[in-house]
Amino acid sequence: MMRKYFLKRVQKFFLYMMLPTLLVFSLSLFLLVRTSHEKMVNEGRQTVEAIRAGLEPVINNALNQNALFSTTTRMSLAIRNLLTGKQLSYSDSVFISSMRSMLHSIIITHDYISAIYLYLDNGTHFYSTDGGILSTANSSDSTWLQYYQEMPENQQNLVIARSSNRYVAEENTITIYQRLLLQKGCIVVNININRFKDMLRTMNPDKNETVYILNGEKEILVWQNQDNKSLELPADFFSRMTAGQNETVREAFETSGNFITWVNSRRCLVNVEHYTDQNLYVVSMIDATSGNDLIGEMLWVYALIFICNCIVILVISYWTTKRIFDQIQYMIDVFDDAEKGIFHAQEDRHPLNDEYSLVMNNVMHTFLNSSYLNMQLKEREALLESAELKALQLQINPHFLFNTLQSVELQARKILGRENDMSRILQNVSDILKYSLQSAKRTVTVETEIRYLKKYVEIQRFRFGETFIVYYEVDEKALQGQVFKLMLQPLVENSILHGVRNLERTGYIKVKILRRGEELVCSVTDNGRGFSRERINELYERIHDEQSESIGLTNVNRRLKLTYGESSELKIRSKAGMGTDILFRIPWCE
Repeated sequence: MMRKYFLKRVQKFFLYMMLPTLLVFSLSLFLLVRTSHEKMVNEGRQTVEAIRAGLEPVINNALNQNALFSTTTRMSLAIRNLLTGKQLSYSDSVFISSMRSMLHSIIITHDYISAIYLYLDNGTHFYSTDGGILSTANSSDSTWLQYYQEMPENQQNLVIARSSNRYVAEENTITIYQRLLLQKGCIVVNININRFKDMLRTMNPDKNETVYILNGEKEILVWQNQDNKSLELPADFFSRMTAGQNETVREAFETSGNFITWVNSRRCLVNVEHYTDQNLYVVSMIDATSGNDLIGEMLWVYALIFICNCIVILVISYWTTKRIFDQIQYMIDVFDDAEKGIFHAQEDRHPLNDEYSLVMNNVMHTFLNSSYLNMQLKEREALLESAELKALQLQINPHFLFNTLQSVELQARKILGRENDMSRILQNVSDILKYSLQSAKRTVTVETEIRYLKKYVEIQRFRFGETFIVYYEVDEKALQGQVFKLMLQPLVENSILHGVRNLERTGYIKVKILRRGEELVCSVTDNGRGFSRERINELYERIHDEQSESIGLTNVNRRLKLTYGESSELKIRSKAGMGTDILFRIPWCE
């Protein structure tokens, strides 16, 4: 028998304890996954923005020099004379010196730039920042010219990755071509890939993130990963990806967005930034499975919590079942002794551990101390008395609740030795309860209604904190007007719970009462979430439904119509995202 009830209690306690734990776990898992995703998105955006900040000045400087060389006539003529081998005048030398200083300043500022070239079409020489005037035929770096000559005439810029043999040693280079504006020629910026990777490594400390620089055809120019994992992809990987049927991928590359994809059997979050001026793409690829470690740790924690809960459930179930069966066994022993004429003394009673034991012992020993000859009658009377007592306990007298609240408030003040938040809130609840228990037919002044409304607002502020502010605009001429009790409290409660409570900003609620001739105009306005037109229509249907059991706005609307007529019903104005205004008019009565 005990085993049967023990298993029932295990089942009941399991539901009571495990369901909340499961809900908390599910919510935590959802928030963790969401937060992890948002964190990866932000990290990816920060990386591509940092790379943009490092790469844009280089290209912009080249563009600025291009504009300067082209728009300054003397500078343009000096460059042409320099590259065509003509005799340089003094002013040409000055301009050429200025040009060299500007180009060298770019290289000094950005140490990953290996050289900048200037070239005029069909020329036999070009200018290099690290070699001066060089022959196109005899220069150790000759491949750059081939790419430029293959460049379509209507194309203004080109970005490629190539190998150059500058100074014998082979060097992997990203070369950026920009046509001159007013002359037929180009300015060429050579970026050392190894140094550029070093810069990317400082901008991208995350070991799970790989950064790719793509040209306009979405071909990979350079990639970098902090711990050198094997994430090197084919050069046309992204061009093939965007050529597929996935609209999300194409949209991300067109509008600089992000998407989830599988790469080398890894689930990755890809952030894309498109620089239209330079026709470059910066792609951040983060291994999304890195968040699984946190999920695994959380699973271990909840597994431990689950085991602890199971142990607690078993202990509580066994303890409660054993305690109850001990009490039952004690009752059986007492009644067996009573049948034999043996009555236990007061000091032999079973230990009183809770209310159940107290009631059981009192009823049982009251019965046993009565006459043995009237035992059956007394038992029925005791059972009847117990049933009546339970029935009375279910009918809680509100006045008893009011007195109890006052007692608790006095005790809280006595314990702390002063008035405190708990005593003040208990006093407010007690006052509102007493206020509500007054005769429903008795009217009160607007001043009294406002006073008790402020007590209610103080209770709600204690509950929700300083998330909202209520202020009052009350005409002094309206303070002595007669209204029914708790007329405004449901409207303010509606604004708090459905308007401003979940706002990310501070909510404002305005209570406005004015006398207009022979009418009293009352309104409650908030800057909360507001309602759509469809939601307002639904609200009107509910508050006008005679069968509705709603307590808030429906209750107030019914009392207004019953007391003052149809013209005094609630008027609701609202707009989603801007707030709500609830207004009614009642006849002036003093």
